[in-house]
Amino acid sequence: MQQYNCQNGQSWYDVCLNTYGSLDYLGKLVSDNGGELNVQPTTNTVIYWDQSLVKDSSLLSLIKNNGYVYNTGVSIPLPYIQKFTAGVSPITFITDGSNGWDLSVVANPSTVQIPSGETIDSCHVELYFWDAGSRTDIYDNDITVDDVINSGANGAGLYEVLLTYNISDGSTFGVFGLYVVNATDSILHYYVSNGVTVNSVSGLVMDVSADIDKSGSIVNEWMQSDGGAPTSVGTGDDAVLTLWPTTVILGQQITLDSNFSDYPNPTYLVGSSVIIN
Repeated sequence: MQQYNCQNGQSWYDVCLNTYGSLDYLGKLVSDNGGELNVQPTTNTVIYWDQSLVKDSSLLSLIKNNGYVYNTGVSIPLPYIQKFTAGVSPITFITDGSNGWDLSVVANPSTVQIPSGETIDSCHVELYFWDAGSRTDIYDNDITVDDVINSGANGAGLYEVLLTYNISDGSTFGVFGLYVVNATDSILHYYVSNGVTVNSVSGLVMDVSADIDKSGSIVNEWMQSDGGAPTSVGTGDDAVLTLWPTTVILGQQITLDSNFSDYPNPTYLVGSSVIIN
């Protein structure tokens, strides 16, 4: 390994050009020296590099023999996740003892990750009943205090629960549940996403965990969007996801099996699990 002393004002890009003669090993150079790409090395910092990896030795000789120093004086800005909104709010969906169901909603859950200084303004609650692809709207409204919404007795079918928490900065996070029931107070099948926890963030890499309750083997798929059509970025309840620089929404998608046939589309997408800036 060779040594190089950083000059005043040099970025990692400059140092890489002065050592390897190209940017091909920029990531390696930063990693080998325990640096961060968006943090400029200080003057006279000793950098170690591997001369055996140089592809164009004549160019490197030209740089060295003429005393050329790459010094842009600036670091190239890199996109990173500045802030995000996420949260967990467990859904409670139980029989009322009269062939109907009670949905209990917490208006201000305690397990939230929202920008400093922001608060939850309200929770938008949607409750639908599906039977053979036909939807009955039961409840669609905002709440600001804990509430219990009763479905009434609708017989056998599928209940869809959507909770969207509205944050004071305009962002949101959502949770959802699907419950297949019979006509006599029993839940036969279910898939519930109680929300998402962001475990860590580094650059554009986000480590996430979905709080999933389910009765079968349906796989959670993570979908990212820049405002356009969502694109798959990973699978599993727990995942480490590399996002686009333009990603603004991280959602969840599942493919329903035949147990959820009352819902008209086997592809079920919720697009506001995490809002990203």
